[in-house]
Amino acid sequence: MKKLAAITLLALSASAHSSCRFDDKWTGPDKDKHAVVGIGTGFVVANLTESFWWGLGAAALLGAAKEYSDSRHPLEHDCTFQDFAATAAGGALGAGFNRLAVTYGDKTVRISYSMSLH
Repeated sequence: MKKLAAITLLALSASAHSSCRFDDKWTGPDKDKHAVVGIGTGFVVANLTESFWWGLGAAALLGAAKEYSDSRHPLEHDCTFQDFAATAAGGALGAGFNRLAVTYGDKTVRISYSMSLH
């Protein structure tokens, strides 16, 4: 059920971009900002819900909402698919980091990672 809800959110997010430009550069000046917001959103939501999919879905929904807002104010902002994709990709990365654990011992640092897409 959770996967279905997350996939539905992604589909709705993607359909919201029908009025956005698709010719923006992937290396544009704001893509890093979109990715950082996506990483933070994905990480926090995945931790709260213990679900990669909810983390990814929340970041994608936030990206869609931002680009929708940009499309409503074309004189001040550009609505682009690349901005949305950068936010969603950051969300996937942040949600994946949810499974990263760092533990410290006497003169040692241990990093472990477990991946579970539930």
